[in-house]
Amino acid sequence: MDRWLENGSLKKTDVVSSNAEIVESKDTVILESAMQSTSGSVQLQPHLPTVPSSNFGQVVSTKRRKYDTSYVSFGFTSTGNEEAPDAFCLLCNKILPNSSLAPTKLLKHLEKNHPTDKGKDISFF
Repeated sequence: MDRWLENGSLKKTDVVSSNAEIVESKDTVILESAMQSTSGSVQLQPHLPTVPSSNFGQVVSTKRRKYDTSYVSFGFTSTGNEEAPDAFCLLCNKILPNSSLAPTKLLKHLEKNHPTDKGKDISFF
């Protein structure tokens, strides 16, 4: 068990006095401390990364799935836009969003909502 323990001691850190500024290495970790009240509390202001202004206000596009004809075996057909079709369940007439066009999600819907129709042939749908 002793081989898992590290030998040595912890390093002690010095307390930074008021109105001090420390700058470390190229990564520039800046620590500014200032006395804000008479109680002696110190407020630290961490460096926060800024968002480039060129990406501000742009909408991030999500992955759009395409309909595959093999989804008929799960009881689904496509409806809506060809670029981002939605899944239409032929058994319960529900429209599922485009993100549900993954075969595992379609199979999960079929097993959960229509367990008796799971093993049916494509001609059934």
